[in-house]
Amino acid sequence: MQNYNEIPPIIWVLLDDRAGNINQAVGLAEALKVPYIIKNIRYNKKIWQPNFLRGQSLKGVDIAKSDKLKDPWPQFVISAGRRLGPVARYIKEQTGGRCAIIQLMWPGFPSGDYDFVAIPTHDDSHRHKSLHKTLGAPNRINAESLSQAGKMWEKTLSEKAPPPPYIALLVGGDTKKGKFTPQIAAELGKLASDFANAKKFTLLISASRRTSPEAIKALKDAISCPYYFYDPATERANPYVAFLALSSSIIVTGDSISMCSESCSSGKPVFIYSPPEITPKKHQKFHEDLYTAKHALPFSITTLAACNHFQAPKVPLQEAEDLARLIREIYFD
Repeated sequence: MQNYNEIPPIIWVLLDDRAGNINQAVGLAEALKVPYIIKNIRYNKKIWQPNFLRGQSLKGVDIAKSDKLKDPWPQFVISAGRRLGPVARYIKEQTGGRCAIIQLMWPGFPSGDYDFVAIPTHDDSHRHKSLHKTLGAPNRINAESLSQAGKMWEKTLSEKAPPPPYIALLVGGDTKKGKFTPQIAAELGKLASDFANAKKFTLLISASRRTSPEAIKALKDAISCPYYFYDPATERANPYVAFLALSSSIIVTGDSISMCSESCSSGKPVFIYSPPEITPKKHQKFHEDLYTAKHALPFSITTLAACNHFQAPKVPLQEAEDLARLIREIYFD
């Protein structure tokens, strides 16, 4: 194998328009602690084509709106998600096969060109020559990012929010698999209020762009404790990471694997609210894996007593750091 320690490794990180993919790819690049360059990729109408038709090409890419992909080529490329797979393979082909592809999430078929593939344990239907399993999604949440966000927002929250201590409430929304209805939002609002009132805490609530206005209204109407609400539809500055940093515990909806993973990377007690009607089987498996590993507890009317006594594990979920350590062992050491 080539000795990548001979010169500083050059990594391209491919980013598309999906926030979850971005957080995974950049989180891993940051954890590697080596120089990297962001390459923003935008798509055109042909992106619907399956990867076996797109091949090692830029089919489906809006070249005019994307960053230039040209020499000098990288030694590594990090991509996340199926749609960026052919772009990574195109880059590898331009280098005569010398560029190593580090792929996060299953890339679809064909998969032979990928040198390192990381997928979550709940997605257990795939096989690959260099397959590595993670419990959650790699992300950018770590001690440094939490400290920075907490310091940035502490003064603002002291002026705008009710006083601490805080509980974070991270709310997702509608997905292809289920609708986050006003009824579900109202139940969450009541449960979270009961939990916060019992502890005399303030809720720091972060909604998602997937949270419908109807669900937001139902959630707010059901809350009976002090709270501060962030709405991404009306506010630009996002305190999401600061909420993770400044809260004593976190309630998160189970529709987002990214939000659950980031919550469990915070080192705080995490409680997942995930009614069966909005939770696909893969998400259910993911939640069960988190519960088994004691990274989280289910959040429902029947588990409130257990939530009161739950302690976060001594070592938080650190998928980006764990993958980075493995990649360094394989390629850099």
